[in-house]
Amino acid sequence: MQFLINARYGDLAYLSKTNENEVDFVLTQPGQQPAGLEVKYHPVVNDAQKLRRIAQKHGLSDTWIIGRYPTPGFEDFLWGGQSSEKIELSL
Repeated sequence: MQFLINARYGDLAYLSKTNENEVDFVLTQPGQQPAGLEVKYHPVVNDAQKLRRIAQKHGLSDTWIIGRYPTPGFEDFLWGGQSSEKIELSL
């Protein structure tokens, strides 16, 4: 599976410096700066703020929150639930 991710999207890794500086996935596409992806069951504003702060500190160019279920009042995330249609992520 890692080969398929690498061939299509780039290198996939994670960032863990301390308990407070952790990013679930770091995606680095050829010729681009790394982007941070954080996966949450119910994403909230604080998750996005924390990810942006960690990204700035560690040189991640972009950030994405991926959520399983929507949280009322927070819409700044990619939906990670089940769907009958295929969704392409463009980073």
